Amino acid sequence: MAKILWIEDGAYADLQELVVPIYIQGRHDLTIALDASEGCGHLLQTQFDAVIVGRRIPPGNDRGWIELCNKKEKIK
Repeated sequence: MAKILWIEDGAYADLQELVVPIYIQGRHDLTIALDASEGCGHLLQTQFDAVIVGRRIPPGNDRGWIELCNKKEKIK
């Protein structure tokens, strides 16, 4: 069974449309993270076969991700 990490702040809103078919097939072990901090936490604890990352995920509660996100906002 392939282990997949999906990092997307809107993941739970998309559950019915995108995730239910994945669970029904039974071929993937899906882990959902709602922000960068949570996603990195999963990556440090578990090895995944694939990682799907949204384009504009929030930093979460990790100070490093928050600072990086704020720095990026200032550049714009």
